[in-house]
Amino acid sequence: MADKMVLLAIYGNPVEAELARSELQAEGIPARVMGGTSGDLFAGMGVGLSNVQLLVPEGDYERATRLLDRESDVGREARENREREAERRRRRSTAIKEPVAAEADSTDIRPADESPVQGAADPVAPAGPPEGPEPADQLPAAEGDDEEDREARPLTWTRDDMAVRAFRAALFGYLTLGLTHAYALWMLSAIPFTEGKLSPGGARRAWAALALTLLPWLVALVVIWNAIN
Repeated sequence: MADKMVLLAIYGNPVEAELARSELQAEGIPARVMGGTSGDLFAGMGVGLSNVQLLVPEGDYERATRLLDRESDVGREARENREREAERRRRRSTAIKEPVAAEADSTDIRPADESPVQGAADPVAPAGPPEGPEPADQLPAAEGDDEEDREARPLTWTRDDMAVRAFRAALFGYLTLGLTHAYALWMLSAIPFTEGKLSPGGARRAWAALALTLLPWLVALVVIWNAIN
């Protein structure tokens, strides 16, 4: 026989009642919510109008009460932690703003020794030569030096760059009827005289460029040899 359902708590909001029911069901207690429709209509108007009841079996009443008390303690502790964190943030923001206000209040306003009219009547002293070189006069010279350094710096290619260019020229040679194959052979012949070290990937590209460049000549020689014989 099923246990009799007894009243465990009354909530003024059906959402709170559903949350409590979910917590109890997670612990194996078959809780039930009554009056959810009226709770939706009068939500936020107090328990008197929004009468949402949470029912549990009579045999699980004591355990459900302990669970709700424990959840209430956890929620209260979380709320206190949030309040303490908000208070710490407020104190830090106040500590940051106080020096700024003190600095603004430390402005010393002193009366002038003489009126502006008297000061205008005095002769203006000639300005002396500026101390040190003017940065504006030296900026064009510095920029000009940088441009001269960039123009004087030679453009150097490494052996890997030569291999990549030879490989591209060998490929484009098939689209240009062999016009760039001579350029590829020239780039390959310049690799030993170029600065740097040829990486394994660069060596593969160099051998591939050499094969792609010599392949049409080998095919032409084979065709001519067969035609003669």
